[in-house]
Amino acid sequence: MQRDIDLMRKILLAIEDSEEYMSFNTLDELAQKIDEDNDEYFRYQLRLMLDEKLFWITDIVLGKGYSDFGIYQLTSKGCAVLDGIRTDELCNALKKAAGKAGVQVTVGLILKFLGAKLGL
Repeated sequence: MQRDIDLMRKILLAIEDSEEYMSFNTLDELAQKIDEDNDEYFRYQLRLMLDEKLFWITDIVLGKGYSDFGIYQLTSKGCAVLDGIRTDELCNALKKAAGKAGVQVTVGLILKFLGAKLGL
């Protein structure tokens, strides 16, 4: 499986959109919110995002034969990443640039892309 920037964006936007400190009590709640029904693919994308520490989570527990956890809010890094892919225009420009370079979109690439857009 590959990293999916569009799903990453949907997940980050859903977390940011939550008005509660505890954005989602379970992964099923989040999956329902963003209409994602491919559980293994969804969990893989979340694992990649967890590796990058894009959001805060509760302790991981075993549920229905797989790990489950609640999601609090975005970390500072998660907010920065979301700023780099927030709009369709930004997200599409980044995907196009990555495609031309023959690389996958990564969190580091998103942050560099945002820095370049801001002239930093």
